[in-house]
Amino acid sequence: MKIIGLLLLAACTVYTGFLIAKSFTARFEYLKRIHKMLLEIKNFIQFRELKIYEIIERLDFNLAFLKFSQHGDFLENWENSVNNDKNLYPKERELLLQFGRELGTTNTAGQIAILDFYINSFQTLISEFSECISKKTKSYKAMGIFTASVIFIIGI
Repeated sequence: MKIIGLLLLAACTVYTGFLIAKSFTARFEYLKRIHKMLLEIKNFIQFRELKIYEIIERLDFNLAFLKFSQHGDFLENWENSVNNDKNLYPKERELLLQFGRELGTTNTAGQIAILDFYINSFQTLISEFSECISKKTKSYKAMGIFTASVIFIIGI
């Protein structure tokens, strides 16, 4: 019975390590989808000259903050939606809030310049995160396995 308990505890620690590693990968994918969304918005503004709500309707990137009411004040809807997205970290949230405040405030050339700034900002975030993601995922997996081994050895 003791060995079964130890095996279950060891399995849980290994699973936790792999789960944390998976969360890093999920965040990386979320950042890439935001970046692609910004590129798509740039294309819509540059080549189709659509209104903000028309652009949002056409975006399909499975981002939680893009699901908001199409009625009322865009900025208020955007801020509520971004603030309620649990997948965003504070740095990304602040960038998206600033982006929402600036979106639709200038002419097309100004919008393209604003989008270029945020596209570059998210590209920088992605680059920084990609540098450490493989190290962190490997370390969390290894820590899970190591902790499980220690628990099993001490328990026996």
